[in-house]
Amino acid sequence: MRIDKNKLAYYLLVFAPLLLFASYGKSLESYLFVALLGMYVFIYSPLIDYYRLRSKTVIKERSFALRFDPFLRFKYFRVLFLRS
Repeated sequence: MRIDKNKLAYYLLVFAPLLLFASYGKSLESYLFVALLGMYVFIYSPLIDYYRLRSKTVIKERSFALRFDPFLRFKYFRVLFLRS
């Protein structure tokens, strides 16, 4: 399987915060951990997915609501993670 630099950068952007959460999760207060995880799921990850789909020209409209759709990842899973 060949991973180009754009896909590698995307994987790093998506999974690096999860690695940070896993490594610092026990030292954070529980409410702070839940707040950061919520921000990751509902703000950070959908924005990264939206801009990745825009750069691949899968999504053409510039809808503000689409930027914060956490279910966009499930609809375009193959495009985001499997195709180069």
